[in-house]
Amino acid sequence: MNKARSNGSRVILTTIFGLGLNACERLDPATVQIQAAIERVNRTIRHIAAPNVVIFDSVAILADESGFVAEQYRDDLLHINAAGYRVLNEALGNLLAAQLQH
Repeated sequence: MNKARSNGSRVILTTIFGLGLNACERLDPATVQIQAAIERVNRTIRHIAAPNVVIFDSVAILADESGFVAEQYRDDLLHINAAGYRVLNEALGNLLAAQLQH
């Protein structure tokens, strides 16, 4: 990333979208641990934002109020579905178009 910054490039970093809400989380406590780790990494990613470092926040696009990937955007606890990819692609396309205007 330092090389990209030194030659004036803009860098786009994406947050890591989380898991789907696990209704049986009491049977699999790792779900909470994994989600917490993803949130820690995402906080770090968001702190890297700078004039030439743009954050594409996939979490904000896919998550529901619980912070987990919304049911309409996932097939299971780990994988997003076609609707999830569609909203990510649309948002990324908008971000890229806006970056080209700069």
